[in-house]
Amino acid sequence: MFGYFFLPDLVKSRAEQAVAEALHRRLSIGAVEVNPLALTVRLRDTKLLAADGEMLFASFDTLEASVSAESLFRLAPVIAELRLAKPYVHLVRTDAHRCNVDDIDELIDDALKALGEQRAQAAKAWLPNNGQVAAERVFIVGTKTTGVPDGEPGAKANRVMFSLR
Repeated sequence: MFGYFFLPDLVKSRAEQAVAEALHRRLSIGAVEVNPLALTVRLRDTKLLAADGEMLFASFDTLEASVSAESLFRLAPVIAELRLAKPYVHLVRTDAHRCNVDDIDELIDDALKALGEQRAQAAKAWLPNNGQVAAERVFIVGTKTTGVPDGEPGAKANRVMFSLR
C-alpha cells in the first residue's frame, strides 16, 4: 500500500527539493508512478527550468526505470532497464566561452573538488595509522587540472595531489 499511495508523493517532493538544492534550478515533475510489485518507477511530464527560473532548460515526457530484484540483495538500486521518451535540452551559448549549462558544470566541479579534498584528508589520516608513513611526511599539495592548462577556460581541477617528504 505504501508503494502505491505514499511513495509517489515522497519521491516527487524529495526529487524536486534535491534538484533545487543541488543545481539551484526548479524541477517540476508532473506525476510519479510506482509499482512495487513490478519494481518500476515512472516519471511523467518532467521539466527543469533554466537558471533564470523562467525559460525551459530540459524536459522529457516519460522516464521509466525497472529495478532488478538484485537490488534487494545489494541494498542499493540496480537498474535493469531505463527508458526515456521525448527528451529535450535547450543549450544556448551566452558568450565566446560560456553557455547556459556552465552554472551546473561549476556546481559539479565544486562538489567534486570538495569530495576530492575530503577523501584526501581521509587518506592523509589513514596513511600514518595504517600505511607505516610518518604523519609529518604526508602533505596535500593541491589540486591538479588535466586536459586544459591552468587558468584557461575549461580548466577543471580533477585530482588532489599528495607529496611524501
